[in-house]
Order: sequence, then C-alpha cells, then structure tokens
Amino acid sequence: MTIVHEQPNILDMLGKLLSRKSRSRLAVGCVLLLAFICLGVILLADAALRSYPADQELLRAAYSDPKVTVTQQNAYFKVDAAQPGAQVGMVFYPGGLVSPESYLDPVGKMVDSARQQGVNLRVYLVRPPLNLSVLDYAAAEKVISEDSQVENWVVGGHSLGGAMACRYASGSSEGASKVKGLFLLAAYCDTDISVSSKKVLSIYGSNDQVLNLGLLEQYSKNLPSSSRKKVITGMNHAQFGAYGMQKGDGPAQISLQTAQENWIAEINNWLTEVLTPENLEAQND
Repeated sequence: MTIVHEQPNILDMLGKLLSRKSRSRLAVGCVLLLAFICLGVILLADAALRSYPADQELLRAAYSDPKVTVTQQNAYFKVDAAQPGAQVGMVFYPGGLVSPESYLDPVGKMVDSARQQGVNLRVYLVRPPLNLSVLDYAAAEKVISEDSQVENWVVGGHSLGGAMACRYASGSSEGASKVKGLFLLAAYCDTDISVSSKKVLSIYGSNDQVLNLGLLEQYSKNLPSSSRKKVITGMNHAQFGAYGMQKGDGPAQISLQTAQENWIAEINNWLTEVLTPENLEAQND
C-alpha cells in the first residue's frame, strides 16, 4: 500500500483564514450597527420624554385662529396671515428640548400683529432633530432657498435656538446673505458678528433664571454696536413659548399673555426698522 502525504495547499489555508476573518468582521459590524440603532432609539425616546410639550389649549387656539394659516411640513411649520403676500420672511429656531409647537400660538399672534402694523410676515418655525437646533443650525438655508416669493429675511430664536440662528446668520451662504436682521430671545451669540450690518435685537425677562447672564454679558461684544437690548420686567424664560414652567426658571411676575404681548410688540417694532428702505439699501451695497 502506498501512502501519499498530501502537502497542505497554502492558498486554500489562506482563503479559509480570510473567510473566518471576514465572518468575524461582519459579525462585529452587525453588533456595532445594532448598538448604534439601539442608541438612536434610546436618544429619541429620551429626547421625547425630556422635551417640553406645547400647552394643548393654546395649541388648539393657534390651529383654529382664522387670522392665520398654519401649514405643517416635516422640516417646519409655516405660519402666514390669512391673506398672504409676504413682505419679509422669518425663520424661528425653538429652544432646546422644547416642542416647536409650543411657539405656534405666539408666532401666530406675531404674524397677525405685524399685519396690523403694515408688515406682511411669513414665519417658518423649524423642527430640528430631537428638538435640538444645534443638530441642524443651518435649517434656515433650505427654507430660504425654497421660498422664492420672499427676498428679505430675518432669523432668530429662543434660548439655544437663538444661538444657532446667530451661527447661521454669521455665515456667507446665499441664504445668509439675504438675512437682514437677527433676534435673540433669552439667548446670546457665541459667534462674532460685531462687524455685520445686520440689525440685531436682544430680548429677555428680568425673572429669567435659565439664561446665563454672565455669558450674555461676555458675548455681548460679539454683537454690532447698533444692537438693541430690551429687558421685560417680570418675565421669565419659558414665557417666550407656551409650554408651562421650565426647570430652573424663576417665577414669572406677569401673565403669559402680558409677557408675549410685550416681546411680540418689540419684535414688530424692530421689523419696521429692518425693512426701512435706508437699511435695506445699506445692506445691499
């Protein structure tokens, strides 16, 4: 009997080894993908649980207001006067972990109030991922690029949303070049726009204990010297929206209605300044 000793095929052995490594890498990849999916679900659930929901009574009032129309899209809510013909567009960034719907009631009132003052205003209330504007601070770019009816824009927002609006307004994109003004509601600008010709308005309440006044003062140097500041006596942080009391906030000494009437009036008076022919001409030069 002849015994034949087969020599191992190096190529076959290498192929088997690589095959095992490929399967191992595939398994690790699947585990990592599953972990990322689980983490995403947890983050979504956590953000949903921690977000401040809109006051349902005021939300119903916003949707049923005959003086404005509310259009819901995946990326934003669009609020127009009942008889549209927008003269100026506004992109509004909500506060961190606050449901965007919480601002529909005051935004609707602002649109109607502006109309009464002769300003045709269209507001886009953006809906950022996880209710965090920091995850999509350039949301205004898509809005501005898609609305060919409006040439002049202002951007701004509440708290974290205001800071993100400032970051967007400081850019050099085509959309940002159309922004004529920035409004900060209980917010500061952590980006230097001190040499900008944009009109800037900063509003906050005297009873606001969420806003870091130290940082507000520190970052005031980032704003143009022509910026305006308004402190509303008795108002707290949450009264820029309609979502109830916010953790860590100070107690308000004025009603929600009074607070919102005050800051809306400030915004609308500022809008008339933004839209003066002299200001628009100066910014277009």
